[in-house]
Amino acid sequence: MATAKISNPQAAKAIAEMEKLTLPPYAQGKPYVLDALAGEIIYIPTSAQATRLLVTGKETDNEFAIVGCGGVATPFPVPFHYHNEAHDVFLCIKGQIRIWTNDQCRTMGPGDYASVPPTHLHSYHLIGDYSEMCGIIVPGGSPLETLVPRMKAAAEKFDLVPQPFYNRVEEQPWSAETDHKLPGELVPYFLRNGAGPNACVSGTVVRPLSTRKESAGKFTVGSIEGSSAHSAQVLDKTWSFSGVGHCFYTVEGFAMFTVDDHAPVRIGPMETVYLPKGTRWSVRWDSRYVKMYVYSSGGGIVELLAEAGKDFPHKGPHCMIPAETTGAPAESVAGKLEEFGAKMV
Repeated sequence: MATAKISNPQAAKAIAEMEKLTLPPYAQGKPYVLDALAGEIIYIPTSAQATRLLVTGKETDNEFAIVGCGGVATPFPVPFHYHNEAHDVFLCIKGQIRIWTNDQCRTMGPGDYASVPPTHLHSYHLIGDYSEMCGIIVPGGSPLETLVPRMKAAAEKFDLVPQPFYNRVEEQPWSAETDHKLPGELVPYFLRNGAGPNACVSGTVVRPLSTRKESAGKFTVGSIEGSSAHSAQVLDKTWSFSGVGHCFYTVEGFAMFTVDDHAPVRIGPMETVYLPKGTRWSVRWDSRYVKMYVYSSGGGIVELLAEAGKDFPHKGPHCMIPAETTGAPAESVAGKLEEFGAKMV
């Protein structure tokens, strides 16, 4: 059988550079793709959980880290603790996870979210048959390693202060008053799936879960949903953010990512794309429904789209997108680019 000749060696190199990795590169300034359930894996003793470091402080200059955690139900929750500097968030991807923060407790299902700023007590417990969560830790680094009892002496170094004698409160029902909106300030809070603000731009729906107001300017988290059925797609332009790094974590459907001069790569459920500051990128939906969570070092694409489409909220069922290409027109983002340090071609 004849072998195809490569007429452009640089193009071949570009394709190889965007292969799906199993570990972060541990180097700044390098965009990369992680395969599903990949990452640096830490097994927590006496539990049936695997913690996966998807983005570490080494890639983000310690601005943030992205951590996935999955496993079967465990007999005991993680002990209460707090951080003097680190801000933790918990986003349930599948199964059920019980979260405590101070005197509040909720059982979270897929899409439910909790934010715990520094100095606030918290704990979690995987209670579903199989559960997954994904969160951001600010600043970067991995205080999770200090949960290992033999590393207790390293707690101060890794900003983890155990509080083993704190009394747990019973689970509480979700509140229609407090758990369906963003607080607009740096306090612990829960956010119900599909609740809170949303905006629609050219059929693409963005739902902020934490903005710079809830994180003291340090990070933004949100979901973005779209469809290949919509002819006009706002993310298929070429974007870049000079001062903001992004991490995309897909949970439903498939999307085509084009990064800098690399060949496009198809991203599916539980795969991760990390894009450092200044990276040129575009996304095109490649299935009828796509949902991804986006973590950034403050502002970025989530807050830009939310601002551009704030007068066009999607009022359909939770976690669904418009049947038509509705909302703010794609051109509406042009007036927001300078404010968010972005370029779009």
